[in-house]
Order: sequence, then C-alpha cells, then structure tokens
Amino acid sequence: MDETDVVGLLARACERLVGSLFTTLDDAGFGTVSTTSALAVRMLADGPMTPGALAVALGVTAQAAGKVSGELEKQGLALRGTDPRDARARPLTLTAEGRRMAETMREAESIAIEDWRAIADPDDLEALVRALRAYLESTDRPRVSQARRIRLT
Repeated sequence: MDETDVVGLLARACERLVGSLFTTLDDAGFGTVSTTSALAVRMLADGPMTPGALAVALGVTAQAAGKVSGELEKQGLALRGTDPRDARARPLTLTAEGRRMAETMREAESIAIEDWRAIADPDDLEALVRALRAYLESTDRPRVSQARRIRLT
C-alpha cells in the first residue's frame, strides 16, 4: 500500500462524495444553497441550535454563523425561535422545507454509502470509518489562516 497518497485520495473521494450529494440537492431544487448552509441544515436536522452552538459545530466565527443563519432564514429553510429558559437565546429550527432538504441529504448519503459498499469490501469500509474517527478524535483542528483553510463553500 502506498501511504504517501492518502491525503490526495481522501481529498478526491471527498470531492466526489460531496459532489454527488450536491447533484442530488440541485435536482431536488436546492441549487442555491451554499455548502456551509447545507452542512448547517444537516446539523439542525438533529434539533434546534443557537447560532453560537452552530458556530462551534461548523468551526466558524459567531459572525459567520450569523450570516449562515440569515441565509437559512432568507431561503425559508430555518426559523429563529425563542427559548423559554433564556430570552436572549434565538435557536434555529428547520422549517418543513429545511426538513425536506435534510431528508434529501440523508437519502443521498445512504445511496452513496450503498454504492461504496457495492464496490468495496465491507470490512475495508468499516476499517476506513474506524481509522477516520480515530484520526479526528485524536487530532485538533489546525490553526491556519483563512486564506489557506479548506473551504466547503
């Protein structure tokens, strides 16, 4: 096994997986949604989040999360609510259209994984998932300038 190409292989595989997901979103009428907004919708599918919590989950500044929140509202994918325990908190909740987008994404993810299983040994896929989780759990996000950061938008 040539381990020197692992970064390139991961980058190309990610590009294809994300590309197929966005093709599905485009076909479902979500072609104007940015990558970061799509990721936010995917996270909000698990339940309401404040913009601050969304910023942490996305790994962006509070200002950037506020921009994403505004985009989601403008596109009719999320609404800012209220928290009865904290009047200052304005959690984002998906609208019916946001939930439709999240479901479209989950279905596309499932299809991509099934396609992957059809061409790769299931044990290899499980080993890859374990290796990626171990890497992510044992490393911190790199501190790089915004100009050099890999952007999903």
